[in-house]
Amino acid sequence: MTKIHVERLGKVRAAELTTAPLMLLVGKNNTGKSYVATLLWTLSNLFQVVSSSDEKRPTWWDKFVRTAKNEKAATIELNSERQAALLDWLNRTLASQSSSVLSNAFAYPGFDATRVSLSANEVRPVFSVAITTTETGDSEKKLAFFTGTLSDAEGEPVYRFRMPMLRPNNLVRTSDRIFFEAVCRSAFGPEWSRMRNSVYIPAARTGLMLAFRSLVAQSLDVEDDGRALSLPAPLQDFLQRLAYSNVKVPVERSSLIDWLQRQVLHGAIEASSDEIPAFSYRGEGMDVALPLHATSSMITEMAPFLLVLNGRFSTGVIIFEEPEAHLHLSAQRDMARAIARLVNSGMRLVITTHSDTFLQQINNLMALHKRAEDKEFLSEFGYEGIDLIDPDIAVAYEFS
Repeated sequence: MTKIHVERLGKVRAAELTTAPLMLLVGKNNTGKSYVATLLWTLSNLFQVVSSSDEKRPTWWDKFVRTAKNEKAATIELNSERQAALLDWLNRTLASQSSSVLSNAFAYPGFDATRVSLSANEVRPVFSVAITTTETGDSEKKLAFFTGTLSDAEGEPVYRFRMPMLRPNNLVRTSDRIFFEAVCRSAFGPEWSRMRNSVYIPAARTGLMLAFRSLVAQSLDVEDDGRALSLPAPLQDFLQRLAYSNVKVPVERSSLIDWLQRQVLHGAIEASSDEIPAFSYRGEGMDVALPLHATSSMITEMAPFLLVLNGRFSTGVIIFEEPEAHLHLSAQRDMARAIARLVNSGMRLVITTHSDTFLQQINNLMALHKRAEDKEFLSEFGYEGIDLIDPDIAVAYEFS
């Protein structure tokens, strides 16, 4: 677990949050939930910030990179002391760059007074990083690579990055990438493996879905004043991911998608094979698929969630704004069950909501967790074990 400290972020005067597999940000409209949700997305996408930082890296890290360059291989163990040094380095970087980082994330300036820092509230397990030079191919046609590897306490690789040795600066790029991974694992612990590649599903997503192809095209064009379409970074990332949403996904996620489409949508969301896909809805028993603009608001609000689940990159945190939007109460119960099933499959979620009804449904699944062994009781009310949420893996924060 990691504590995130933030001051003067939009509506939020001060907050301290602890990360968890399920984070619930609740409160009235316009109290700062989306600001914090965007901050959480930003913290999982700091590579350019870390690699371009002017903060001096620890001397032991510089020595490690020099050894890798001179001897073609080097390994270093990151104990608690070295991890603390990297976390301190990250906090200094955030202190000097929070304003520019958040301005880029929100697509507008106004964060000069914002302060963000991280702290570890538990002892981090030791891990190691290595940079090696490897070759592949036969004697006539060899290709050499710089390879950066991060391994856990048992020596099992959990991250690997490879760059061909075609250019001298590729060693710098490899060391930058593995340094970023080492910094983030020091900050977030082993949970970092599931935080990477966070995806943000925004509120008001119906408009984004209906204008999807136009927005993607505009984001690639340059306007007369030399600037492309300006959108917050999480929304740009969301639109890009939708373009890669028609791919094969893990079986457990595929079964959840099928369950949601059968239980709530009574049909399926389809994506065309165009370079910029078009989305449609095919109801049960329908011969013709309807364009999304001809469907109900429930369909257009649910579609992005299903498409993200179906995407090849949705392996990290899903930050989901107002999952209850435009859903009937029975559908809200099913959405709560879907969130439980995702968390129980190993994914992490951040949920923002101002619906006490939806939050009650989440709370019911936590209360039912006490009866997890009573199969007959669960069956009586139509629940399964995968629908229950262990309260120990969830945290909730009220914005006032």
